[in-house]
This record gives sequence, structure tokens and C-alpha cells, in this order.
Amino acid sequence: MHEESADNVESVVRSWNVLTYLAENANPTLTEIARNIEAPKSSTLRILNTLINLGLVSQDPDKKTYSIDYRVLNLSYHVLRRSVLRKQANPYLYELADASRLIACLGVVSGPVAITIDKVSLHSPLSVHQDEIGATVPVHVSSVGKVLLAYQPEGFVNEFLQEYPLTKFTDKTICDREAYLKELQRVRERGYAINEWEWRHDTVSIAMPVRNYAGEVIAAVALSRETAVHGDDGNRDEPFSQDHLDALKRAAERISFSCGYHSAEMLIDSAVWRGRSDGETRR
Repeated sequence: MHEESADNVESVVRSWNVLTYLAENANPTLTEIARNIEAPKSSTLRILNTLINLGLVSQDPDKKTYSIDYRVLNLSYHVLRRSVLRKQANPYLYELADASRLIACLGVVSGPVAITIDKVSLHSPLSVHQDEIGATVPVHVSSVGKVLLAYQPEGFVNEFLQEYPLTKFTDKTICDREAYLKELQRVRERGYAINEWEWRHDTVSIAMPVRNYAGEVIAAVALSRETAVHGDDGNRDEPFSQDHLDALKRAAERISFSCGYHSAEMLIDSAVWRGRSDGETRR
């Protein structure tokens, strides 16, 4: 009984690994998939056939390759459609993208990755990387990921980093555990996180926390700059201006306010958002 349950769990994990690999790699063969998920070809083939029958995977019978089926998009569509957070944040992402002329994103963390759940790019539609909604980035090289980790309990962060590999992606990636803990401390001190070309050589991002009614950090709103699209603003050491920081802070506060987080400053400002006069605010 226990062995059968363990086998079932392992099959689920392998199925997920197959789907993840197919999502990230174009048209791999059975051999490539099996090698990547570190499973026998026979069991990998059974998983693939099951996923094909479920309509989640497609096979090219001529090339003997596999790919994600469009039915998978239906799952993400329903998740995002019901996302209250995304609906609340979306208008403010448009304002942020327009004010900054950069790419505005809303992200959350799930396990070892940061996930983009909304993205607005009004003045720079030709993104080099085409990372859309649902895109994932390793949490340690994501400004969103840094924000979400920085506001977790210290014990949780220490335990998380014990198992998490600080993989090097560029010469800017922080790969030392103690250095990374210091980076999270800086995030808490200044109230925002920066991914300084730690994930890609040509992309930098900055993120601030989004809080719920209890003051818990549940997401992060971010601005992203791609050198090929936006330039480096003449200062690679400071790719974001004070105007960018102000616009990002305003967006983070407004999204948090819509989620029920009401600081004294935000309550005062909320009267302005509703179009009231200063006199009405004081009354």
C-alpha cells in the first residue's frame, strides 16, 4: 500500500517534470526528455502517452518529438481569470507602465521561482525576451523573488536557502549564501529590491512589496528595463531614476490599498485618489 502510494507520487512528480521540460524546450525527443528528468525511457514513454491522452501533450509522429498542447493554456487562463489580485492591480500597472515608459509587472513566488502574473508594456512592445504572463525566473535572481523572500520569517529563509542552489547566471549573480542574506537585509532597509543584471546581462528590474489587509507581503510590483529596448539611460550603475522609484512606490501603495492594506499615509492619500478636496479630507 505504502509502496504503491510512493510510486504514484513519483509518477506525479515525473509528469510535472515532463511538462516543465516541454514548456522550456522546443520539440525534444523521448531520449532527451528521459535524460533530463532522470527516468527510464519506458516509464517516461508511459507518462507521455498519458499526457497525450489527457490532451496536455502533442506528438509529431514523423519527427518523433513532443510538445506542450494548447490545452495547458486553459489551466493558466482559469487561474488568472479568477485572480482577484491581478484584477485589482491591473489598472495601476497600466499607469505605472505609462508613467515610467518601461515594462510594469506583477509577480508572486511559488517554491523556487518567481512567476509573472501580469505584465504591461505600453511604450516598449518589442521586448527582446518576450517573457509573458506565466514566465518564471529563479527566485534568487528576481527582484520580485528578493522582495518576497526578504519579508519572510528569518527561520523560513534560512531553511529555504539550505536546500536552494544559488546558481550562477551572470557575473553579477549573488552565489554566496551570507552575501545573499545581506542582500535581503538591504531590501528590508530600503524598501525595494533590484535585480542588477543577475539573471540576464541585458535586463535589470526593481520591485516593491504589495501587502494585504494584515500587512503581509503577498506579491511584488516591478519595473523592468531591457538595454536593447530602453537603453541604459547613460548610467548602468543607477538604471532607475527617482521618478521611476516614486512611480513604483505609488503603484505598490495603490495595489496594497486595494488589497485592504491601509497605512495612515495611504488613508490620507486615498481621499485624493477619489477626487476629494483637501478640505473634505480634513473633515
